[in-house]
Amino acid sequence: MKSRILVVDDESVIAENLRLTLEREGYDVETAGNTVGAMLRMETREFALGVVDLILPDGDGLHLLRLLKAKDPSIEVIIMTGHGSISKAVEATKQGAFYFVAKPFDADEMLMLVGKALERRRLLAETSDLRRKLAEQAAYGEMLGSSPAIKRVFEMLESVAASDANVLIVGESGTGKELAANAVHAKSTRVDGPMVKINCAALPKDLIESELFGHVKGAFTGASTDKSGLLEEAHRGSLLLDEITARISTSASTR
Repeated sequence: MKSRILVVDDESVIAENLRLTLEREGYDVETAGNTVGAMLRMETREFALGVVDLILPDGDGLHLLRLLKAKDPSIEVIIMTGHGSISKAVEATKQGAFYFVAKPFDADEMLMLVGKALERRRLLAETSDLRRKLAEQAAYGEMLGSSPAIKRVFEMLESVAASDANVLIVGESGTGKELAANAVHAKSTRVDGPMVKINCAALPKDLIESELFGHVKGAFTGASTDKSGLLEEAHRGSLLLDEITARISTSASTR
């Protein structure tokens, strides 16, 4: 369905011609000749766009612009006038008008402006809806979700984060195990300490002990300097042993 448009102009010929032009494009159009008539129509109908003359019998278009925006902040408004000035155009845009167009205007020009104004309204509505949906989602660290299952995961992470117990996080690749580990660290009493991560599957089995516990100079061939281990680096923080089950499986198969 095409959007509903309110045309407000006390010159009936202009209002009627504009109504016919817009209706030929499929828009639902209503007209009013003054501020009072426009606000009466706003009481019973919802309009996506107002095309408002600057000079009206009972006020000016900028006053009506403020009234329309107060009634429905999402409505877009195009101000048209035969007495245009830069100062009025600036004031209109500051008060929320989409565009300030001078009479006489070309029908194609007006249709282009109407299309752009309605597109802007649609994009703003989509953005607002997305923000609302994101606000409704539960969050834990960098994890988002609102299903009962993910909420149970959040509750479990919250409970283990408060303790100093070792935590085993299991799940298929890509399910967010590292995100869960980050969340546990962020919610723990060790949050001010370092978060040290190591991919155990990428380390040769001969080096994993040295990586975890460190070594002193000369402990083995190639150990030219002392090296602190990851356990020491993670002191007062958290240590993530990623893919530790792959290392355990490899070690077991060699025995």
